[in-house]
Amino acid sequence: MGFDQRMYEQTYYSQQREGAFTPTGTNFINQGNYGAPYYYPDSSGNNTGNMNPSSPGGMSSNFVPGIIYKDSNQPILSGNIGDVPVFDSQRTGEATFSDGRSIEDVQMELNVTNTQLNQLQDVIKTSSVPIPMQSLEYFHHVRTQLEESLKLISKSLEFLMYNHILDPVDLFEVRELKSRTFVAEARLDLYHLEIISLSAEFTYNTFPGGHLCIIEEPAPQPIKKDQKLDTIGYKIKFIEGARTPVQLSSPVRAVLVTDDGIVLKNQEMIVQQEKDIVDGQVYYDTIKWKLGSQNRPVVVAFQVNVSVQLPDGSVFHKCIQSRNVSNQTIVYTNARQWSNAQQNLILKWLFDVNATATFFQFCNYIQLLFIQHIYDRDTNYAKIDDEDWRPLSQQDFQYLRKSIGRVGSKTVNQTEFSLFWDWFGPVVKSLRSSPYLKEMWKKRLVWGMIDKETCINLLTNLPIGSFIIRFSKREPGNLAIAYKVTPGTDGVRHFLVRKPRYPNILDYLQQNQNILLQFVLAPLRNNDVIRTVSVSEVLESMISPKKRVRREQSDGYDEEMVASYH
Repeated sequence: MGFDQRMYEQTYYSQQREGAFTPTGTNFINQGNYGAPYYYPDSSGNNTGNMNPSSPGGMSSNFVPGIIYKDSNQPILSGNIGDVPVFDSQRTGEATFSDGRSIEDVQMELNVTNTQLNQLQDVIKTSSVPIPMQSLEYFHHVRTQLEESLKLISKSLEFLMYNHILDPVDLFEVRELKSRTFVAEARLDLYHLEIISLSAEFTYNTFPGGHLCIIEEPAPQPIKKDQKLDTIGYKIKFIEGARTPVQLSSPVRAVLVTDDGIVLKNQEMIVQQEKDIVDGQVYYDTIKWKLGSQNRPVVVAFQVNVSVQLPDGSVFHKCIQSRNVSNQTIVYTNARQWSNAQQNLILKWLFDVNATATFFQFCNYIQLLFIQHIYDRDTNYAKIDDEDWRPLSQQDFQYLRKSIGRVGSKTVNQTEFSLFWDWFGPVVKSLRSSPYLKEMWKKRLVWGMIDKETCINLLTNLPIGSFIIRFSKREPGNLAIAYKVTPGTDGVRHFLVRKPRYPNILDYLQQNQNILLQFVLAPLRNNDVIRTVSVSEVLESMISPKKRVRREQSDGYDEEMVASYH
């Protein structure tokens, strides 16, 4: 009996309850708390036993575990937007769904799904060829349930990005889980196509030979012409079928494509060194661009050639292209173009689907981008010592929220983001372009996102000579110093360190050691005690002896600095 494609595509598990069909002699379907089959709760949260979302008592196919629903299955944000749930730079809590599930719960669900995929792989390996119709029905039953499990996991991860300002550790865990979910979806699709090809007709034209997946990549960012990425590169994974022999016959190469993955004719922009896949993966960081993209986003995909051996011993050859395309980049030709290029990429990243983004989503995207620009490409974020780990903090997000303008708003629109970037863009540019300033940020010598009034309150009860370095609100990208010169609230003054007169903040501090005596450090965590460190100690550790100048004796004040206030 030949393979019936229509029968294979039919859905087999409508309105089934616990104890649903499982082929005799197998233990493939997990009937526990995780993995397929998934039972949809009723409005009170009780298990209805319904596997089919459209069946009586079930939820719609858009139901996402953990989201609070109100009126026609439309999700609403949980939590109080007025008190934004932001985490410290220390991991002080966990983001959870409204039903109490955590990231670890979603991770366990994905682990179970991957175990089931491994079992499916083993079943395909041992199946007779051609695969009989009864086995095809079983395979389709399993595939449908695994697809549903992966869909729910994807929606759960999106919920976290849209409804919590994630601790950076959680943020990177969610990103990794999204990547693992994508790989699991690719495996399931590949096994499906392999099963079809192993049916009675041996229709190997349906089998792609394997899948390439981009599993790690930088957030959308500009890159300068003739330079390689200065952050993380692209990690690409090659996925093979369960039993069909495949031989890699070329290195991996990058190609310019449209957003839909269509290869462009002109590939002259890319200069690259092709790389071989080793142990199923390749780390690709060799792309250079020899032409600017004129402020237009460009994307790449990756390709590899394979040879597939058929059951009759013959071989056919295919070019496999990655299932996903890269994040967008803009190739700029001079440093003045960076800020505008980065703004355009974030606008596309945040607002590609909707006209607004949730404030939570906005913060998570900005955090990913910020960490990427502040830390080196090979940094293992999970292993950074607390003293050197300085992502955006709760205080920073509260400050940024005020800069957007609508403190009580649940969303950010494109106009508000553009106003925000007019200030934040030059700040990021200053940090990424100055090794000294970047190091000072990491060591908490720069408070950064703090206003004048808060500086005055902090310095009022501190010794004369204490100072706080912040980013100027009036002149984006420049630094301002609030420093204590006399006792009381009237004894705090402010000085703007303008470029290009003072290109190096450390040189400026060295010249004014007679006034600026001790840094007030940004807190390591919320409610941290105020800590200080002497300027001389910092300069000793950060400036080489050849660059140090002799400290001049004076009456305790830098005349030029004080004169700025008369």
